[in-house]
Amino acid sequence: MSVAVITVNPMSLPYTTDSGNAALAGGQTIETNWEQVTQSDSTAFQSWIYAVASSDQSGTLYAEQSDNGASVGLSDLLATGVDSALGNSARLKVQLSLAWVRIRYVNGSTPQTKFIFTRRFTEG
Repeated sequence: MSVAVITVNPMSLPYTTDSGNAALAGGQTIETNWEQVTQSDSTAFQSWIYAVASSDQSGTLYAEQSDNGASVGLSDLLATGVDSALGNSARLKVQLSLAWVRIRYVNGSTPQTKFIFTRRFTEG
């Protein structure tokens, strides 16, 4: 039985269990919609994305880039370990080089009880 992907509007981040959002099931994925980060003339809106996921279970955090907002062209990832006190955070800073970006987290095999998922943009 597959578990549904949770897709969130990036403007609604952070996604946290403390604010009433559901924790991820074992193997479940959460991702943001694609966000455009450059204009059509290649002028950058943002230079870097800083993605963060904190969980009481292991998983993998991704920052994915696309030239069309539909298919992944570049993908950076960081695997997290287990920390029952939710002190385990994956922080992934990626320089943006394509026009679109999204973040994604794939939970490990154990369901979570605590989870925080967010992102921000920086100039350097």
